[in-house]
Amino acid sequence: MDELELAVKTGQDSGPEVQGLLDGVQMTLKKLRKVLEQEGVSPIECGGKVFDPTKHSAVATVEREDVKGCIVGEEVRKGYTMKDKVIRPSIVKVEVPSSKSPNSQTQEKEKKQDE
Repeated sequence: MDELELAVKTGQDSGPEVQGLLDGVQMTLKKLRKVLEQEGVSPIECGGKVFDPTKHSAVATVEREDVKGCIVGEEVRKGYTMKDKVIRPSIVKVEVPSSKSPNSQTQEKEKKQDE
């Protein structure tokens, strides 16, 4: 699936001379998705969702001030489930609250006062 999806993306960025090949790859990808769906395999939806270590594998974190909790910011590699069991976790980049945010500074001050 990964390679076929990459081929489609690359083909779409190429010129019209590869359109026939691109159409063939898209048809193959569509058929493969249908076969996998019939077997109970489905992609894990993760963009903008709360990070779940049972479904996602984080490769990087990105600090953002407008984020509360750990949110999936970018999917690096698609993950899949088969009949509700994870067969390949999604590889993701996770957005986390900034360490410079007012909440984290308040928490740091409270920790120092407790010591």
